Amino acid sequence: MNNRLVCVGENAGRLFEGEVPETFCFVPQELLTGEGENLQVAEVGYVAGHWDERNMRSNLTVEGGSRLFPDARRPVENVETEPVQTFLSRLRFVWTGGY
Repeated sequence: MNNRLVCVGENAGRLFEGEVPETFCFVPQELLTGEGENLQVAEVGYVAGHWDERNMRSNLTVEGGSRLFPDARRPVENVETEPVQTFLSRLRFVWTGGY
């Protein structure tokens, strides 16, 4: 996996495309197991940490719904694009108690 670590609050993790087209999901590093095509997200920890809700609220392209899950087969390779930066900005706001 080539995508680099990003930080949200005190959490280092990786970005993936979401299960809904044109969405992104942040997954803390400790919730990722395996490598390459065998990469998996620990879904129980992902939900328990409320990342499903935070990621849903941080995507501008999603209306309705309360949870969003990542597609571990589709890592975000370029975090410098405008849509990804907008997502990260909103996610950091959600992390600090916004919304």
